[in-house]
Amino acid sequence: MKMMLFDVSVEPGENRVELWFKSGDRVFRETERFKPKLYIKTSGGGVPRVLERYDVDSCFVMKKRWPGRDEERFLEVTVYNPGRLNQVAEDVYREGGFRENRVYNADLSLPFRYLLRNGLYPTIDIESDEGQYDLDYEVEDLKTIEIDLDLDESHLNSSVPIEKIYVGENEVTGGEKEVLEGLKREVSRVDPDIIYTRPGVMEHIVGMADGTLDLGRLPGSREITSKTHNSYGRTIHKPGSLVMRGRIHINKNSFIYSESGLDGVLELSRLSSRPIHEVARTSPGTVISSMQMALAQKEGILIPWKKTVPEDFKTAGELIKADRGGLTLQPRVGFHQNVTEVDYSSLFPNIISRKNISPETINCSCCNSQRVPQLGYSVCNEKGFLPRVVEPLIRRREKLKKRIKNEGDIRDRRRVVALKWVLVTCFGYTGYKNAKYGKIECHESICAYGRDIMAKTIQIAEESGYKVIHGVVDSLWLAGDGDLIGFKEKVEKRVDIPLDIEASYRWMVFLPRRRSRTGALNRYYGVKENGELKVRGIELRRRDTPKIIKEFQKEALNALKDAENKSEFIEKQSEVTRILKRYKKQIKNGEVAREKLAYETKPSKKPCDYKTMNRNKAALIKHREHGYSKKPGQKIKYVIRNSNSKTRDKVGLVDQETPIDKTHYIDMLDRAYKSLQFQKGCRPSKQKEIQVA
Repeated sequence: MKMMLFDVSVEPGENRVELWFKSGDRVFRETERFKPKLYIKTSGGGVPRVLERYDVDSCFVMKKRWPGRDEERFLEVTVYNPGRLNQVAEDVYREGGFRENRVYNADLSLPFRYLLRNGLYPTIDIESDEGQYDLDYEVEDLKTIEIDLDLDESHLNSSVPIEKIYVGENEVTGGEKEVLEGLKREVSRVDPDIIYTRPGVMEHIVGMADGTLDLGRLPGSREITSKTHNSYGRTIHKPGSLVMRGRIHINKNSFIYSESGLDGVLELSRLSSRPIHEVARTSPGTVISSMQMALAQKEGILIPWKKTVPEDFKTAGELIKADRGGLTLQPRVGFHQNVTEVDYSSLFPNIISRKNISPETINCSCCNSQRVPQLGYSVCNEKGFLPRVVEPLIRRREKLKKRIKNEGDIRDRRRVVALKWVLVTCFGYTGYKNAKYGKIECHESICAYGRDIMAKTIQIAEESGYKVIHGVVDSLWLAGDGDLIGFKEKVEKRVDIPLDIEASYRWMVFLPRRRSRTGALNRYYGVKENGELKVRGIELRRRDTPKIIKEFQKEALNALKDAENKSEFIEKQSEVTRILKRYKKQIKNGEVAREKLAYETKPSKKPCDYKTMNRNKAALIKHREHGYSKKPGQKIKYVIRNSNSKTRDKVGLVDQETPIDKTHYIDMLDRAYKSLQFQKGCRPSKQKEIQVA
């Protein structure tokens, strides 16, 4: 009988971990007392006095503090009350003046820590001898339901009373108290393993219940409050979640689930040994970091808490040479026929694996044979820690991709997508300052190898009869009728990394920057040989573009895609102009629904933090006036009421009856029209004459 581990929770008020198993339609629960451990390295090699305050045991053991290092003596501290573990770590760190005492294995969640120590992982069948990386593991059917509210996302967390909740296909109605009690009864009746919600829905319901909502199989649910953070210049709001005993809450808009579905979440949870409810809420970067921690646990390597691995000293000249990214080429603006797009399969992960890039292998003291191009860093011959993490993932993804070509299984497709995102982030985490096993020299070396590989690829492409019209980090666009198979074979033989033929295009248009004639790196569109459109960087692809503008561009592109060559492409501009005039007329006559005119944005600040009355500030004020509380990073929707106004009345809410600035939307149509043009010959010379009758 199959017995699949699908959830791990903590028993409230007890030092016990709960294991939840699924076997057919039945659910089983087992508990085990668990005492977490952390490790300490003091400058004097002794026992910190602060430990006397806590209920702990300690002894000295031999561990490795970093990949590639020899074993050293560390103080192993067993904490009898898991709820005090973080406080123990903080006090030890503080007693050493924040530099004398180093603490390891301190910041892991209790369920994750338990799984690592016991060699377990979600979806494991404890009745079989299957391996964690078995490709064809079976998963028990998990019963799911979706809970939803009759509210738009922009109205969640407001003062609007709730009189109806959808639980699967059923409705629960009544007053607030009756609705909450009915929700609990319905969840108990269905007895799901997984509960799905839209962003903000669970947070709103928990708020209705004053934080006392309990939807688990046993009492003791715990709310994870929402939070906002900045990442690569973007403000991101992570909705609140509910951690339940014996059930899993998944926000359908979370990155991993939205990209790869439940199959992708289960795949990454299995491979990282991280609980499903944690993977469903986290990022691919955290998943790859968890995989590194899992390998470290197996190999007796400690997990640093507050990492202190400084950047190697460099002269100003060395820093300028090293501090560069991947190779990018400025595209040749214009219309190109017979274009082929090629890219490397997992270029940076393959560089990590095949060039042995790892924090302990770069500039090691034992080898001096291999040198990083341009930088001259030495690379150790002994297999590194990071390659041992990414190699199984690369092989696994390649096997699944081959299987997809033959069978086309949807589960395999989702697993491939999930693995893709983990492999994409494994490169960035080598240079991330808070990454457990990151080191900036690894990041620099990967980029240097990437530039060298791309330069060699460009040379081979030109020797094979192609003209390189664009290139970005791991992809090239080639124009011409060269020997594609021969080119691919030459490249793979020379650089020893698989090169994929991504797509062949009938034609492509690379667009200029808005304020110059030079090529924009990420603004282009084209038609593949099968008639499929590929679009990047224009309004159709932007999240904050009103639907009516997207519909215009989509219709215009569909009119252009039937062109076989440049002459036909230019001829079809007149049809695009007619489409433009029709959309302008619809706006002028008030025939467009307000929903299609709405902007959807995610403000990065609170209203009081904006210095000027821009659209976001005006919209946030409007939402607040109508009882809708919005935090930075949360989605808001509004229409333009008067774009020239200096007050909050420049915008209006979608569900409010306010005037529409028709001139603004007509100007936006003109802008979207211009975005499709790459030269004067492709559009009427007097564009201002395109007026609405």
